[in-house]
Amino acid sequence: EIESMGIETSRIYGENRFETSIQVAKNLENISGVVVANGYGFADALSIAPVAAQKGMPILLTNRGDLSKVAKEFLDTKTLTESYVVGGTGVVSSKISSQLNNNTRLGGENRYETNSAVLNHFADKFSYDKVYVASGDNYPDALSGSVLAAVSKSPLILVGDSVNSSVMTSVKAQHDKYNNVIVLGGTEVVSDVSANSIVHGIKYLNDREALTLINNADKLGYPVVEANRMPEIYIEGKAYQRFQDEFNSPEKLYAYLNKYYTRSAINEMMSMLKVREIDGAYCKAMGQLGNYSPDILNAKIKSKSISNNKIDLVISTRHSQDGYTTNYKAELLYENGKWRVNYWEGLMHR
Repeated sequence: EIESMGIETSRIYGENRFETSIQVAKNLENISGVVVANGYGFADALSIAPVAAQKGMPILLTNRGDLSKVAKEFLDTKTLTESYVVGGTGVVSSKISSQLNNNTRLGGENRYETNSAVLNHFADKFSYDKVYVASGDNYPDALSGSVLAAVSKSPLILVGDSVNSSVMTSVKAQHDKYNNVIVLGGTEVVSDVSANSIVHGIKYLNDREALTLINNADKLGYPVVEANRMPEIYIEGKAYQRFQDEFNSPEKLYAYLNKYYTRSAINEMMSMLKVREIDGAYCKAMGQLGNYSPDILNAKIKSKSISNNKIDLVISTRHSQDGYTTNYKAELLYENGKWRVNYWEGLMHR
């Protein structure tokens, strides 16, 4: 059909994917460098595809154990000033890298760490006017975008349902140079959480990570607000209890709660508990805690909004004691390089 349109065509192919990659390489001139990547996974090759295109380097596909005969024959005809093995030894063996002159391995424990290694190694070679973001779990969008990234000398960042911590470190290192972040694919392949993480340079939490943080904060805060076995103290007709020894000073309490709570949240908690010093003891008012606990890890997120360094959520959770379902509000805040709970209605309203 293409030929009927008067367009001259030619087919580049081999007996399999490995041989096809060699035939493509043979169509490139003045080769002084190559990339070797596993032929059974797309992510590693895509990570370096824009760089390979910029530098005129072919990507030779291989199995894990050894180079094919045709690959070895091809390499024997070349004098390489640089070569790159993309991926860890679990996908491209040391036997393969040992056959390459002037080789550098860019790999990690998974496809995202490998992507991070590529981003870091070529950091000073990229233009950050445009930055491309694609799913590391689905290759079509990333494959299409890698061509655009190559044209503009841009990095191609791979993400999952959230951004891998190694990739996030790479992003932060260059984020002040970003001008235009281009997301390849809809929200089904690149979530708003991942896209916003790259745009703002903050690793936003996906739903599971957000619920885990709230659950950890809830468990951490419970011993502070619950009634304990310390004797009651009555002042002006109101009952108070001393805090347990591990919480018996403002410094200890703040140090303990700040693992998962912001200072603002801790202050609000102290206000709710009517914390005061009585006869030299750090005390809280009695009667602040209901006898139930929400099943946070299995909660459903009813709504979620992201803005700059804040995530607002409404979650629907079932109480383990009576099976009753309640909606609770939560606010998560990113401060000092970490997400913390700034408000958690499930604890504050007990």
